[in-house]
Amino acid sequence: MKRILLLALAVALAWTVSAWAQQPNFYIEQPPGWSGPQTSLEGGLETQFVAPGQDAFIEVYAQPSGPVDLNQYADAWVREVVANGVPHHSLAASAMSQTNTGVPGLVREYTGHDQGNNFRSLLIFSQYNGYMYIVQGVYLDNGNQATANAVYTSLDSFGFPDSLHQGPGVQPSPQPQPAPAPQQGYQQGPGYQGQDGLAQMGSKGLVDRAWNDDGRCQVQWGLATGGTNGDCVFYVSTSRNINLHLRNATGNNQDLFRVEIADMQRNMALVAREDNIGAVVRKVSLPPGEYSVLVSGPGVPWKIYWD
Repeated sequence: MKRILLLALAVALAWTVSAWAQQPNFYIEQPPGWSGPQTSLEGGLETQFVAPGQDAFIEVYAQPSGPVDLNQYADAWVREVVANGVPHHSLAASAMSQTNTGVPGLVREYTGHDQGNNFRSLLIFSQYNGYMYIVQGVYLDNGNQATANAVYTSLDSFGFPDSLHQGPGVQPSPQPQPAPAPQQGYQQGPGYQGQDGLAQMGSKGLVDRAWNDDGRCQVQWGLATGGTNGDCVFYVSTSRNINLHLRNATGNNQDLFRVEIADMQRNMALVAREDNIGAVVRKVSLPPGEYSVLVSGPGVPWKIYWD
């Protein structure tokens, strides 16, 4: 029943928009093991991925558009798809952000309920080169963290390839690349050596592990949770590039916490600080190394996961 329901929602959504142009140009990672990409679909649906258990899907729409207010556009689009049976019932979070390639975008998160099932959806609205792009990830909110992580990671990758020298449409999950220079959210602390110095660290005995010493948070490789036992410090050692995804665990964008990340191999130099993190996912990219992660907030349950 759940599998049929998710596929039915995807089909319903494909018919909610009029026929759109044929040559949008975008980039999004396909979650490993998911079917797709389904391309050249009807109703402006440019591509679609479906999870192996058919309990989640990701879609990209594109529509030729002049300048519009993203919030007004999102309101109208959500009203239309809800009328066609897609369970975007309650707005959990909404914030202006950027795509992976720096183009402004509106990020929204919704919860919904249909036929006895709870759903969670993440939407991105972004306008670029005469097109309005809508990226949607919908999944059954049934505690399957791996599926939820796959949706967020894929949508985090969405961007436009013009400056990346990549072809249009969907690209497979990339192979590991040399460590990048600090991105948005980084502060260059004492001892920072630049891109070349960071890129060499992955071959110097680093192993992939995560741990905590005082039991104030629960930590395993790929996931850390906490917030009910006060501030927490945990540690991450990684031999490769990783993306930390930060969000609260309540779904309420008024529940805020803070994260500070220090480089243990460079005299605890501060490399990233994110304040006022709520229900909308923040992303911090880290190159190979060993890091201390301080999470603080007034008793707000939080979740940090990485790939």
